Amino acid sequence: MGEPSGNKALQLLNHIVTIAGIKILTLLLEETGEIKFDIDDDGNVGYDPMHKHLLLAELNSGFSNGGVVIIRQFTPLKTEIINAKNKKMWVPIKNVYGLILRDHQWIAVSKKELRESFSIDAQTGKPLKREPDVAYQDIPAYFFESV
Repeated sequence: MGEPSGNKALQLLNHIVTIAGIKILTLLLEETGEIKFDIDDDGNVGYDPMHKHLLLAELNSGFSNGGVVIIRQFTPLKTEIINAKNKKMWVPIKNVYGLILRDHQWIAVSKKELRESFSIDAQTGKPLKREPDVAYQDIPAYFFESV
């Protein structure tokens, strides 16, 4: 479990931005539902400086009230897919990482748990088609090292 000292939200964000490349961070929170943030190669959150402050506030809410963080990292590798219009196209391969926020800590979601959670429709319970451009990953160990 992550038990960082100081501002937990800022420390978690600092870990997230060290994951290489462009990322989309999705927060699923008890109070506010789903909210997404883009993080560029340089670690900038969104296109306005206030987006970083909003993200930090939302992470703090997740630490207090519970939530899930999904990190979708865009890699330089590409794979060919067939889109909804039956056309071939090349898309970046994405690495997906997950964390649970609760009790003022973060807890890793394993790649096995991620794969399983993304393979079932939450409303119907039916299996979902595997995304060929997604690889599920374990959170890097340094997220849990003491500072």
